[in-house]
Amino acid sequence: MNLELSRSQFYSKRRQKNAGFTLLEVLVSLALFAVLSSLLFQTFGQQMQYQGLLSKQQSRWAEVMLAWQLIERDASQIAPRPARDAMGDPQAAILYRGNNEVEFSSFSWFSRQFLESSAIVRIRYVFDPVSQSLWRESWKYPDRAVGAQVQRLLVLDKVMEFKVRLLTHKQQWRSYWPLPDSELQALPSAMQVTIVSDVFGTIDRLFVMPDGSM
Repeated sequence: MNLELSRSQFYSKRRQKNAGFTLLEVLVSLALFAVLSSLLFQTFGQQMQYQGLLSKQQSRWAEVMLAWQLIERDASQIAPRPARDAMGDPQAAILYRGNNEVEFSSFSWFSRQFLESSAIVRIRYVFDPVSQSLWRESWKYPDRAVGAQVQRLLVLDKVMEFKVRLLTHKQQWRSYWPLPDSELQALPSAMQVTIVSDVFGTIDRLFVMPDGSM
């Protein structure tokens, strides 16, 4: 009888001993859980950071592409049409003095859609080095009157440099236009536009003039 009781007590204590975890086992489990959780959150945080950076880069490149599309529309439709400024002085079809702005007449579809203007409009791209921004200004008519309304559009920001070069029919690059011996309606063979930014570096685009003559 005592033997049976002893066996019963032995197995009962053994079941109680195997029923739970020791304090050491619990601490080890918590430590492993903490390490795994830390690694998981770190990986998740890096993934979110990479996705945010990728989203910003994609958005920036979309802005750059839209800017170049607008410049291409204007530059590919340059018209050999001289203009007059607000003071009535004649201006060349393309006017560039080697500074931060270039002005020209254009059959720009973009401007006509918004300005309800004539077939030819006057367009000027202006680079502001202080705000590091490139602007597009457009007028309804090539011959501007005093107080003529101008539409101003931000083309691209974070721009460090804006340059223009013009190719003569003698295959010579010039950093100004018109040439001293050329007529006001004369167009170069091509125009190269360069935009420099700390975001995407240097991008050059070459635009062939529709029917330039020197």
